[in-house]
Amino acid sequence: MSTPRTKAPSLKDLLKQYESGSVKFSGDPNASYERHLVFDHAVEPEAAGLRERFEAVARALRDLLVQRWLKTSETYDRNNPKQVYYCRWSS
Repeated sequence: MSTPRTKAPSLKDLLKQYESGSVKFSGDPNASYERHLVFDHAVEPEAAGLRERFEAVARALRDLLVQRWLKTSETYDRNNPKQVYYCRWSS
């Protein structure tokens, strides 16, 4: 017995589903990483230390993830999917 094949979604459909807007991560004065270095630490990117760079990367990634989390929540609210929670009790 073979499993029926489904058509793979197009790139356009995938981008529409997962895209969270145009966010420039780095390489531009207004990019998320550079903005966090300048505004959170008041330091030029060239003069930033390792800890400051780490925190700027973490915050820039958080900015990207939060947009996607909100989009996921919106999709769940709209589609009302069923969820199953599993808890294993150990004795």
